[in-house]
Amino acid sequence: MYPEPHFTAVLVYGIAIHRPALYNHSTTMERTFTFLFTDIEGSTRMWDEQPEAMSHALRWHDDLLRRAIAESGGQTFKTVGDAFCAAFETQAQAA
Repeated sequence: MYPEPHFTAVLVYGIAIHRPALYNHSTTMERTFTFLFTDIEGSTRMWDEQPEAMSHALRWHDDLLRRAIAESGGQTFKTVGDAFCAAFETQAQAA
């Protein structure tokens, strides 16, 4: 299933603003990307129960994701709390 056109436009706009290298205006206006969205399940509870451990784990998590995304040819275009949003030019890069 393909995403709704409005959703696609918002994502493409977000990439064009935050990571212009992924969005080349000189080529065709239609490109296909593979998106990666992450979130740590239960993180609010973990922050409440073990804030020191969660702080350490989140730093490790963020470093690991940034390296993995970059080494796979992807671009992180947004992070919020423990969530990452990244784009890849191919499905194989995102796998």
